[in-house]
Amino acid sequence: MTQDGIRAALADMQQTRKACDDAIRNLERVLALKDPTLSNAGTHEEHQQQHLSYVQLAISVLKEIGRPTPITVLLDRIRERRNDQTITRGSVETSLLRYLTAKGAEAGFVKPCPGTYAVRTPSSAASAASGR
Repeated sequence: MTQDGIRAALADMQQTRKACDDAIRNLERVLALKDPTLSNAGTHEEHQQQHLSYVQLAISVLKEIGRPTPITVLLDRIRERRNDQTITRGSVETSLLRYLTAKGAEAGFVKPCPGTYAVRTPSSAASAASGR
């Protein structure tokens, strides 16, 4: 399979996963409306958020915000999504820095300045490649 074929298959799978996640959320809401005692403790989305890594959560938050974001804001959002106020800045930032070091230009985000992260865009990739 070519790279374009793999990318197309991946895009199709992501679309299918999103549709399934949306359907699950809708069914959970209907179930909760019909009989609140029958619904699960927490929604499927809440369970998913609690199992994502700090890196995955950070990328999700960065995509939602859509602009460079301070680590303090990322930390607050990750704590909210994990429902865990004990998560430390050091643990999140260490995870993000290790991921950036390991993935390099393939990472889904960049660190444009100290304490700030942003979604990787074609222009940020070009800046990183030119050494800026």
